[in-house]
This record gives sequence, structure tokens and C-alpha cells, in this order.
Amino acid sequence: GDLGQYGIVQQAVLTQVPGSERSAVHAAIAANSAAAIVTAAYEDVISIADHAWRAGTELNPETALELYETAIQRALTRSAYADTAILAEHALQVCRRLPPKPEPLQRQATLWLHLAGAHGILDGQTRPAAAAAVQRAFEIGEHASGRHYHGAVAMQCYMLCVRGRLDEAQALVSGLVAQYAASGDPDIGVSSHFVQVMLHWLRGELDAQEAVAGTMMARFPPPETVADPLVFFHPRVYCWLSLGRALLGDRAGAHRQRRVALELAQSRQAHFDILAAKLVRVEIDAILGVTDGTAAAAEDVYQEMLAAGSPQWAACARMIGVWAQTLSGAGGDRAAAFDAFRAYTRDGSMAMTPFFLALVADIENYHGYVEHAGQLLARAQEVADTTGEHAWDQQLAGRVSAYKS
Repeated sequence: GDLGQYGIVQQAVLTQVPGSERSAVHAAIAANSAAAIVTAAYEDVISIADHAWRAGTELNPETALELYETAIQRALTRSAYADTAILAEHALQVCRRLPPKPEPLQRQATLWLHLAGAHGILDGQTRPAAAAAVQRAFEIGEHASGRHYHGAVAMQCYMLCVRGRLDEAQALVSGLVAQYAASGDPDIGVSSHFVQVMLHWLRGELDAQEAVAGTMMARFPPPETVADPLVFFHPRVYCWLSLGRALLGDRAGAHRQRRVALELAQSRQAHFDILAAKLVRVEIDAILGVTDGTAAAAEDVYQEMLAAGSPQWAACARMIGVWAQTLSGAGGDRAAAFDAFRAYTRDGSMAMTPFFLALVADIENYHGYVEHAGQLLARAQEVADTTGEHAWDQQLAGRVSAYKS
């Protein structure tokens, strides 16, 4: 577009400007382009943000922060998670030049949550970068209060659950539940309900899961835009509900909930949540033992997750793909399934590992490695007993007797 050509001319002009004056020129370009950032081509959005960064202290911090916040919204709608992480880091550096009053603090907490979300997708759900960003949102949010403080508590609980530390998450969420009971604040309510649904699902308390989810959906409408770092709460709850229905053997109900998750994510243009709902489709099939068409669907999700920059989530699809190929007699690479399991658990993630170990056990059992299959099931049950993640107990018990027969 025209702005692209304009960008090349700008760079040519800037090379003629003495170094001492360049920051001021970058600042002028960024300030003059700030209004265009909402509608500009995405490449130009990144270019304008780069000018803002190079301007340093020459650019008014309020102008710079608004510019970065808009650029982050544009990056999120394109699922550009690496860009989101860089923009959020730059925005947080600008925040240091703003007075520590509640409104800028709330904006900082939001930026830290965006940074946590991007790192969680790119590097793994429990990697230090993601955990540290959630911790910062939590610390800042305490002083600013506001919804993103409670959102940060919920994200901390979420990460604890992923690491298999369900009792610690339960202790944190109990505090949120008590706060919500005392205040009726919907921002506290939506966060506490989100984590309760996850905990009930992982523990295998499926009636309680559905009851809490029903209350959450009735009381708290989902955020309107992907720019809200809590936009994944509602679609993720529908994903967990769908897995709960699958565990009860209700295939139609499982896919009904999954479609709600997918449509909600699509309506918000939340690309990663769309992919999460696609992954859940093949997880439902694996829970129900359906291999027909599952390998091809899993391969599609695997490729899409890799393209989105999330090898950890891609690994989940890979395990299911190999499982479906193997059990349908269409080959299937045993080594790839073990590699994928290692990729999923590399950052210390524990959630759903009993399920994935069961799938790998099925692969081993199919190939006649019955003893190793039994060892994998025993390991899966150990994980469940250690963490309290009993959602898969029936799946594990069923396999123990099936392998022996």
C-alpha cells in the first residue's frame, strides 16, 4: 500500500538525520501516525510501533502507551503472538514513565496478562516467562484492584492446575469465592467460577462442574473482544464441559458444548481459542475410542498449532493422531507418540497426563508390548493419585481389565 512506500521513504530520510536528532524524528513520525494505527495495514502498524520504540523518551509516554495498546489489539486479531509479546514488553517499559496511579496500574496489569498469554502459547503454559508475567499482574493488580487483579489470581490458579498442584489452586480459589460472596463483584465472580469449573473437571466431579459452569454462563457474559486478556475464560469452560460430557459417554452432548466453544471463539476472532476447540474435537474422539477420521483431523490441528507457534499444544494433537492411526491399523509412529508426550510435559505440565499416558499405553498394547502398556497405566494412576486429577480413573480402570483379556 501507499503507507508501505511511505515507510521506505521515511527510512531513507532517517539515514540522513544525525544520530542525536533521530529519536525526535522517530517520535514525530510515531505521533503523527498514531491515529492511523487503527486502520493501517498490519505491517505499517508494526512499523509505527517500531518508530515509537526508537523514539524513546522523546515520545510522550501517554501517546506511546495508547499506540502500543492499539498495536497489541491488532496483533491479537492476527494471532501474532510473538509480536504481542514484544509490543507488551515495550509498552510495559513505557509504563515506568507514567505516575503510579490506579488507572495506569490497571493498564499495566492488563499488559502483563497479555504478555503471560503470549508466552504461555509460545513457550509452554508453565514456563518461567509466563508464570513471572502472571505474578507481576497479580502484584500490580493488588494495588490497582480492578478485574485484572482477580483475572491474575485465576491465571495463577490455572497454572497451578496445569502443574498438577490442585490443592494449592483450591486454596487460592477459596479466597476468591469468599470475596465474591462478600462483595458480589462480578469481576471476582467470573474468575472464581472459571477456576472452580477447571478444578471440578480435573477431579472428575462432573455434576459439580456443570452446576458451576451453568451459574457462570448465566451471571457473567463473555468479554466482547479478543483485546481482553480474559477472553479465553468462557470458550475454555465450554471445552472442559465438552470433555466432561465425553467422559460420561455422551458424544452428542460433548460435541454440542464444543461447538458453542468454537462459535464463541470465532465470534471474538480469538484464533488460539478456535484452535483449542478444534483440539478438543479430537480429544473427545480419543476419550470415546473413536478412530474413524480422527488421525486426519488430529494432523490438521497439529499443523495449525505449530503454525500458531505452540509446539506444546501441537504435541497433544500428535499423540492423538498416532493413537488413531495405530488403532485403526493404518501404521502410526510409536516413537513420535513418546516424543510428543515428552514435548507436552517438558515444562512441568501435568494436567491431562493420565489421559495421554493411557493413549500411549493403547499404542504399546496394540503392538504387543503388554507389560510396558501396564507400566504406563500404573504411572498414569500414580499421577492421578498424586495430583488428585481423578477425571480419568474409569478410563484407566477399563484399560487395565481390557489389556488382560
